[in-house]
This record gives sequence, structure tokens and C-alpha cells, in this order.
Amino acid sequence: MKNEYFRAHILTQNPEEAQKPFDDAFEKDAGNVTDADAIEKALHGCYGVHINLQTSIELSVAENMPRVSSRAGLRRITYISGATTLIENLEIPLANQELKVEKLINKSNISYTFLARENYCSDEQRRKFEERYSRHDLFCQKG
Repeated sequence: MKNEYFRAHILTQNPEEAQKPFDDAFEKDAGNVTDADAIEKALHGCYGVHINLQTSIELSVAENMPRVSSRAGLRRITYISGATTLIENLEIPLANQELKVEKLINKSNISYTFLARENYCSDEQRRKFEERYSRHDLFCQKG
């Protein structure tokens, strides 16, 4: 996450707790990730953001992204989705939510990368996912 070209910035409700897994090279701001103003402040001057949150709040954060990210000058959004996140799987709550988040990110007009977990999907599901995002970056994480 961190290297000589980028510095990592963490928005957290508890910077002291975030200190345990992340050293001082990671900047930490206290704030609520569902608060649009806190997100905008944390994103100011950042190149990109990676959305990886608890399922219960991920959608509300994604709803703020189009407005907040353009005002903060953000250039890239990454998000861990799933290869089973397809319209035919809308009855699966996680797939349904991930699809909603993907659509909100897509509407942001900011370049994005969806990282696909594929360890639980069939070849057919992977093919459909790749077809759906053939015009965008796609990286698959096998686990």
C-alpha cells in the first residue's frame, strides 16, 4: 500500500487502534467514514481511494463518492467486488449490494478498478464478469 511514490492515508474512527497494524508512515485521520465531509477532508490531495469496509456501511460510503471524490480531486477508486456479482444473482444479498456499489462508483466519472474475488466462482461466472468490465481495469485475486 505504501511506497516511495504514494503515501497511505487512513480515515478511521479510532486512530490509536489503527496505530497497531499500521506504523507512522501511514497518515491517520479521525472521522466517520459515512460522513461526506470527513471523507472529503481525508481524500483531499489523494490520488486514489480503496473502498474496503463492512458490508453494512459500504453502500452509504459509495453513495457519497461521486460528489466527494470530484471535489477532492480524486483520480482513481478501487473496490473489492466479486465475480458472482451479476444481475442474475440479485437474490444473493452480498451480490446485490456489491452491484449497487459498482454502479455508484461507475457513475462517479472517475477511473476505477474492481478487484474480483474469484476463488468461489465458476468459469462461466468469471467470463460474464470479464465481459461486463471489458472496457475497464480488472484484476483478479485468487485465494
